[in-house]
Amino acid sequence: MPKSDFRAVNRQFGAFLDAELKRHCISVEMFRKHCHFNRTTFSDIKKGMGQSSCPLGHYQQVLLAFREFVDDEEYKDVKRRWGEALSEFDML
Repeated sequence: MPKSDFRAVNRQFGAFLDAELKRHCISVEMFRKHCHFNRTTFSDIKKGMGQSSCPLGHYQQVLLAFREFVDDEEYKDVKRRWGEALSEFDML
């Protein structure tokens, strides 16, 4: 994926992540710490500036973190919305 496409996808991902955090009343700081990302890394990922050669690994790490904050049914809903969003981002 070209770098410019990766940045555009990550910006969309950042908006999606913000919406999910608000939907479940999860603070960004608490969530970021659970993902083990420092502020800069988390911000860069959301802005599309991450330097990872495997961006889906970051997405998976973030998705799995939701398990700690929501119940099983809500987690299934997050995963469903996540799959729909990634399909829209041409990542799957």
